Amino acid sequence: MSKECRHIICYILVVLFFLTSCNKEDESAEFSGHLSIELRKFFGNGTRNTALLVVSREEYPCSNFEIKYETSLSGNRKLINFSGIKLYDACVTSVGPAKAYIDLGAIPPGSQDDLVFVVNNESVSTSLTGDHEIIALDVVKGDNTYIEIKNARITRLPGNFIWGYIHSKADDGEVDGESFCQSLWDAGVVKEELPPGNYGFFSISDGKFELFESEYTYLAENYFLGSYDGEFGMLKDIAVEFREEYVIAIYSGLGDIFHNQ
Repeated sequence: MSKECRHIICYILVVLFFLTSCNKEDESAEFSGHLSIELRKFFGNGTRNTALLVVSREEYPCSNFEIKYETSLSGNRKLINFSGIKLYDACVTSVGPAKAYIDLGAIPPGSQDDLVFVVNNESVSTSLTGDHEIIALDVVKGDNTYIEIKNARITRLPGNFIWGYIHSKADDGEVDGESFCQSLWDAGVVKEELPPGNYGFFSISDGKFELFESEYTYLAENYFLGSYDGEFGMLKDIAVEFREEYVIAIYSGLGDIFHNQ
């Protein structure tokens, strides 16, 4: 074997050693088990699915850390056991909590499911129920000091509901979206207002509008709400007309999504 080949092999072995060491160190990332759980909605395969967003209370050096969990069935109960932190080779270098996004499927009116959350050998039993107006996650047994359940109620939105946001592309950041909104009203959109609450795809609280997209949350300062029975394509055409002035996103209760940029 030539001297050059031996150097190459030694280099590869050193790299593999450090990669293996990093992986082992990553696997031992501390996991206290302190978690918060909330309900969210998303569209999957043409249906409105309900999901659990699970977030660690600790923050980690990589914002793409995930919470490891295993699911199993015990009689008519679904057990979800949270066991640690899952890492990836590529680290998104910004501090943030670890997360898990758990698809629970569609929750039709009249449904009832028993969910048991387990962490650090402590459990809490909950009941996930749905009627025509609300989806709710209620604790029925157990006092788990590690798990905090918040935003545990989703108010259902009708299929003809639309929502979205409008941001200025100008440097001053000021938004005068009256002309855009007026175009929506002229097209048949009826302006709506909602009380504070969790609506699955977004939440409203203290005058703030938080938009949910999977496990991410975006604060949209200039938002609009309405009901609309026409073709979604007309709303897309209106948003395109304003693409030089504004960044606009429109969502519908039927699963339509459009960004004008």
